[in-house]
Amino acid sequence: MPEIGRLVGTVAQRTGFPTVDDLHAFTQDLAAKYASLVHTRVIGTSRGGDEIHAVTVGDGPRHAVIVGNPHPNEPIGLVTIQHLLTRLCEDDALRAELGFTWHFVPCVDPDGTRLNEGWYGGPISRSHYARNFYRPPADEQVEWTFPVEWAGRTFGDPIPETRALMELIDETRPTLLVSLHNSEFNRGFYYVNGGDEEYWKGLSDLLVDAGISVELGLSDSPGSRQFAPGVYDLPPFGVLYDAIAQADPQAAAGLSGGSTGDYSAQYGASLLIAELPLWAVPDVDDDSPGSRSLRDLLHAAAAAYRTSAELFSGILSRLDGRLPETNPFYRAISKSRAAALLDGKAAVADSADDRITTKSEEFTELYGTPEMLKLRTGGMLLRLLDAADPDGADPDIQRERQDFAKIFDSWCADVEAHRPGRPIPIATLAAVQAGAILLAATRLRDGRPA
Repeated sequence: MPEIGRLVGTVAQRTGFPTVDDLHAFTQDLAAKYASLVHTRVIGTSRGGDEIHAVTVGDGPRHAVIVGNPHPNEPIGLVTIQHLLTRLCEDDALRAELGFTWHFVPCVDPDGTRLNEGWYGGPISRSHYARNFYRPPADEQVEWTFPVEWAGRTFGDPIPETRALMELIDETRPTLLVSLHNSEFNRGFYYVNGGDEEYWKGLSDLLVDAGISVELGLSDSPGSRQFAPGVYDLPPFGVLYDAIAQADPQAAAGLSGGSTGDYSAQYGASLLIAELPLWAVPDVDDDSPGSRSLRDLLHAAAAAYRTSAELFSGILSRLDGRLPETNPFYRAISKSRAAALLDGKAAVADSADDRITTKSEEFTELYGTPEMLKLRTGGMLLRLLDAADPDGADPDIQRERQDFAKIFDSWCADVEAHRPGRPIPIATLAAVQAGAILLAATRLRDGRPA
């Protein structure tokens, strides 16, 4: 991988992530400094009235579209895009060597990003993240509201942010489409829609060389296949639908739409989605035998989801009619209650086998995902209650907030005492994402599959 390291260069160390205003200022400065090279334009407007910018650099025969923050709680890609834009502007030889016209969308969801900026500046701790967290429900996510037809139905009601991206894809007909994501403490992995063993090994090696754990188990996308350690295919909507419908027809019918991969497939685009963890947690890497069967573990996980869902549902029910239903936190919480309760664990637990799970699986199912979801939802709930009664005039809302704040504080104290994770340097994460992008680009440049 020496060539990729050379192309990536050195990513500057940093302690936080850029805000929407930081990104706007960055692209404006870049356009002013490299006026003959950088072209910036507004490709759409968010539902909240924020401009969505695209930045174009280079004039190669192939086009690449790089999307930042399709999920606004996943900001590693913001730093990756800043670094690559700077590299491409500063190095004429690099642009010529790659042979692409690059179209960057630094932040495709500015509304959601602004609602996460409270933790962007640090500290990058799990509790600070939870207290300032926001993630829109699926039908308000850029990544999952592309129109698609399957099983005699049309899925997807594109939000304005998605429509802006659709128009950019239609205009550029990209050879390469990259959507930049991250997780919290899972192992690192990628989704692709092609390539070969050499490409997949190269992607995996980027994680290994950076000291990031590589995902070895099933991906989080039903119907996906594993090509290599940490490399999976992102199944087309139809495969995803059928895989979900086999276990839960109601969940499949409720899918909110297709992905960037589904939409860009009409142009034959090579897809790359990079999923990297913010924190390293030793339990994730412990593949030694645990103490539970898979069936028992999934039943226990289902019970954990149910307990959290009932807690949140109870608070919302007791305050029914007194919370602002147009508030983004209300929509996110209310639309996720059923999903939390019917996460699928209970549905598959009875049919699961009795093999002994690993300690890594036990951690993920009992602490990792259930704890992550309750911290995320809890942080949004506190912000919702604050927005519903900013003056403290409603005694019922204040009582619910006071009672739940104690529970939430105990959750945060527990995770910081026992499972805080080690923040992975942001520069390391951005370098891996940049390396994956440039690996795909150089292969497509050379006529090799990616």
